[in-house]
Amino acid sequence: MGSYDENPALNTIMYEVEFNDGAIKEYGATTIAENILTQVDDDGFSSPMLKAIVDWRKDPKTAVRKKDQYVQSHSGRRQRKTTKGWELKILWSDDSHSWIDLKYMKESNPVDVAEFAVAKKIDDEPAFKWWVPYTIRKRDVITEHPMVGLQLQLQLQLQFFLPLIFLVECITIPIADAFVTLQHQHGNKKNRISHHQSLSWKNKCWRRSSLVQESQSSTSISSLASSSASASSASASSPITSSFEQILFDHLGRNEQERPDTTLQLEMTQLGVAIELQDNGIQAPPGWSEVSGHLVWDVKIDFTRKARWVLDGHKTPDPTCSQYAGVVSRESVRIAFTYAALNDLEVCVADIRNAYLQAPSSQKDYIVCGPEFGLENVGKVALIHCAIYGGKTAGRDFRNHLRACMRHLGFESCPADPYVWMRPAIKADGQEYWEYILLYTDDCLCVSEHPERTLRNQVGIYFLLKDKSIGPPKIYLGGNVRQVTLDHGAKAWAFGSSSYVQQAVKNVEKYLNDCHTAGDKRFKIPASARTPMRTSYRAELDTSPELEPKDSSYYMSLIGVLRSIVELGRVLNIFGYLKKHHNAELVFDPNYPEIDKAAFARKDWSTSEFGHLEGKEMLPPKAPKPRGRGFITRAKVDADHAANIVTRRSRSGFCVYINCAPVYWFSKKQTSVETSSFGSEFCAMKLCCEYLRGLRYKLRMMGIPVEGPVFIYGDNQSVLANTTIPESQLKKKSQSIAYHFIREGVARVEWRTAYVNTHDNESDLFIKLLPSGPKREGFVRRFLHHIFRSKG
Repeated sequence: MGSYDENPALNTIMYEVEFNDGAIKEYGATTIAENILTQVDDDGFSSPMLKAIVDWRKDPKTAVRKKDQYVQSHSGRRQRKTTKGWELKILWSDDSHSWIDLKYMKESNPVDVAEFAVAKKIDDEPAFKWWVPYTIRKRDVITEHPMVGLQLQLQLQLQFFLPLIFLVECITIPIADAFVTLQHQHGNKKNRISHHQSLSWKNKCWRRSSLVQESQSSTSISSLASSSASASSASASSPITSSFEQILFDHLGRNEQERPDTTLQLEMTQLGVAIELQDNGIQAPPGWSEVSGHLVWDVKIDFTRKARWVLDGHKTPDPTCSQYAGVVSRESVRIAFTYAALNDLEVCVADIRNAYLQAPSSQKDYIVCGPEFGLENVGKVALIHCAIYGGKTAGRDFRNHLRACMRHLGFESCPADPYVWMRPAIKADGQEYWEYILLYTDDCLCVSEHPERTLRNQVGIYFLLKDKSIGPPKIYLGGNVRQVTLDHGAKAWAFGSSSYVQQAVKNVEKYLNDCHTAGDKRFKIPASARTPMRTSYRAELDTSPELEPKDSSYYMSLIGVLRSIVELGRVLNIFGYLKKHHNAELVFDPNYPEIDKAAFARKDWSTSEFGHLEGKEMLPPKAPKPRGRGFITRAKVDADHAANIVTRRSRSGFCVYINCAPVYWFSKKQTSVETSSFGSEFCAMKLCCEYLRGLRYKLRMMGIPVEGPVFIYGDNQSVLANTTIPESQLKKKSQSIAYHFIREGVARVEWRTAYVNTHDNESDLFIKLLPSGPKREGFVRRFLHHIFRSKG
């Protein structure tokens, strides 16, 4: 019945549809298509969400009984960790039901399952008892942030100020200012709070931004921002408000340029490049979508006021592709600094001003102006032409625009790190080298003979740069950077974290002082710390009681601080030790190391299983031409067999140098339990070789000459014999993968291995808690300068 047509609107054919209950009915093609489309999203995907957990059941034959929930092992009595035999009945968002194994639900929705188990009083069952209490505590820690109580108190105190702060729907004194006052009263200047003033905005569009458009748009926006600011100034005529504000400004020593109305005017002026105001009554073009946004007020740690208008990205659908701007890896930064020092190149940094606002938007959105755009513009439609902070595609739009500009300047993205951009160059003396620009979102680091000229005259054509940010790096990625002259006269770049470390230690001391004042004297920073941690400490044997949610949240924040410090180049940490040695730096020494070539003598592999691969290293295709002076790569590797007393898992550790500059360090538990130190050392050697293969690939794709094989040092004679001697045979089959992988690399001349005494193997730092003494201090001196130098 009916006739088929390629145009779905004209297709009148009828189909018989059979339902799950066996019923058969006739439906038109358009009706069927409409029902199918309503069950999927805009990209054609169907993903029903969990609506509720409605029931449970267990199989008594396979589920563990309560009396069997504990097992006895050589290390003591422990609880069984199993979910076998349990299923949960799930109600999905499309109102369908299904039974799902507990092991899957525990991984995908742990909090929902834990709350269901507690509500149904089955959390004492063996399948739940071993993990539900921890999940509930974790939930409480996340939701009960230490600042919650202060924010509630702040909310009550600010009720008195609200009539004075918000007049004529414009901000005279931001909420953040009152928060600063309260923080002074509480003695806490670090924590901050932002106020979101909701706005009504609409629709998005696309066009390319330019400096001409910026000047034109800024004119209209400046007028409306001035109007908004004048409204704020008029509302500030209240003697009580003016008095409150003047006291605050006098107390903080701020000037007129940092007043809230000036901050708002500055932000709205900068926003002018991104939007196009329409006349009264003019609607957005067809196909444009309405979006919303809000103002964010903040006070930085130095009490500088900050206002930012952002989109409500949380109200827009998620894009199917990557939506982030991306950052360069720390490893690439270390390589670039070492390459610059080795080839006598300069380094310069610059920060892109309002980065996202300089990139065209890929969306078609518009907004309806609120009072902060000026009273005369309230209700007008404004088309969004540029990427705006808060939008889900803003990072991607900026990334794509930046990549297009870099290609136009002749730079090519490095395949090994897409945020390292390079182009060939020649120095004044005729030496060839690679010119690099490393991108960390809106931070640019340029390595060149004349990097400042490159940034100002070339990158500056496409982006407005902060003029004060252009110059040799002093602070980069949160760390202190400076050029130093080493003892042998060579110049090198040093990367430290002194400012960050001192501030972190100061914050910890203040927190502990506040705890001591309140009567809580459980914790303190040791007065004298010769090592980062007590050498007798074993985390797996820690029997101390668990922290309360507030203390647990603070402890996790300290872990985040320590991770940041390690990322900034501090290989060793913990606060008491950091306080004493905060000025230690990671120096990228470009000098070539002294290698005992006799210890790395090349063997004849022609009669071995890798004879057909001898000397044939796999080189990456389409690698750029090597330019400039290259690197000699070294690595030292070690393992601590059965380091964990409970699980008996070993720990791998290794460190890698390019010339004399440390570029990478590694410390991690092994995934398997080895029966001997031979096995654990072999696993550590394999991990090190895997990383080195990737490093050599990156160096070649960056156009840096790779000088010879990697020289790997180890202190296990059995492992070295198996990897160095072609005729050596493996007697432990469990190590066959590592055995053949390492031997293949030796045969290809990718790397060579040799023995080093354990007292000269600084990779011990990454696998053991070494006691204070000459051995440990000697290892630390090889990594960090300006530490233990009086004894060096």
